[in-house]
Amino acid sequence: MPVFGILLVFSRESGRTFTEPLRAYMQALGYVEGRNIVFDIRYADGKVDRLPTLAAELVAQRAAVIATFGDATGLAVKAATTTIPIVSMSEDLARAKLVTNMRQPGGNITGVSIMGTELDAKRLEILAEILPARSTVLLLADPIRGQTLGKSRHTRAPAGACRALATSFRPVRARPGVRRLVTVTSPPIMRASLRERARPSPVPP
Repeated sequence: MPVFGILLVFSRESGRTFTEPLRAYMQALGYVEGRNIVFDIRYADGKVDRLPTLAAELVAQRAAVIATFGDATGLAVKAATTTIPIVSMSEDLARAKLVTNMRQPGGNITGVSIMGTELDAKRLEILAEILPARSTVLLLADPIRGQTLGKSRHTRAPAGACRALATSFRPVRARPGVRRLVTVTSPPIMRASLRERARPSPVPP
């Protein structure tokens, strides 16, 4: 029975954002767990240094394909195998050096580049049109991604857009699993936003 490997830097609870839709989609395609496919999911629980070991374990299980989410997981699996197909979701596959280029990825890796950073300025322009009275934009940053607030390109791009819109910008380090704030805003974030006179907006999944 083929093994579908999945490597996540998140915890099991936070990783459900990715694993549950993937399982449902695979089932819709006719792949039912335990009947004609086995999902082998490895969680790093926010510890990036564990990724190489977990990637090696998936390779040892002779996974038919390995899916990764984020640059760190993709790079870990890329270093572990040059033969098993890898499907990776990344901010920018080419910039992360997961593939040579998007037109001809080469090697054993393919996937999706979200290009979210490049779209941040336009998103903020639309936000300013919808809520012109907004004085502060809060960026909820997930600490397990390993990004340094204020220094990564993920924060530089929206900060620059806010300057152009004469809007103040403040990154806030949220707890792991920040995607769950799509529907539930945690009290600490809410209180921080009120102190800064900013209304929190839903975070894209």
